Amino acid sequence: TSTSAPAVTYNKVQGIGTPNYWFVNNIFWCERWWSGSEVDPNWHGDYNLLVRRGESTDWGKKKELAAKLGIDQKSLWLEQGDPGFIAFEKRDVSLRADSSARGRGVELSKLVGAKLPGLEPGYFKGSKPDAGALQFGEPMPVWPRKRADVQVPEAGTWPE
Repeated sequence: TSTSAPAVTYNKVQGIGTPNYWFVNNIFWCERWWSGSEVDPNWHGDYNLLVRRGESTDWGKKKELAAKLGIDQKSLWLEQGDPGFIAFEKRDVSLRADSSARGRGVELSKLVGAKLPGLEPGYFKGSKPDAGALQFGEPMPVWPRKRADVQVPEAGTWPE
């Protein structure tokens, strides 16, 4: 979940770009899709919710570039509104029941063809996961967290 001006900040490794980067299942409440201009993006992105915030003239140009490059084709682009956060003004980006992020994502294990740590069956309700950092019904985390509340798999336990 991101509320920065660009959905994706200019990600380029000199000469090769970032061809193996993936931006999937995110909420971007942004002014434009991408911050760069010199080299076309070559990452993968899809199943995101992109909601226009502000009046930047780059919104349309960057959206056209994404379409031309075949990036974010299954993403939902909203020209106005809000992403459906409970209380953004209080920094609560948990989802309302009517959020456009509901069911917007893709099950990542199906996308990569492998079981992923922390994404055991049942981590989302419904036929598809929600976009964003929190699934519907998950509360905002409390920061700082207590060490005992953080579950970290042992080193070397993934991949199986």
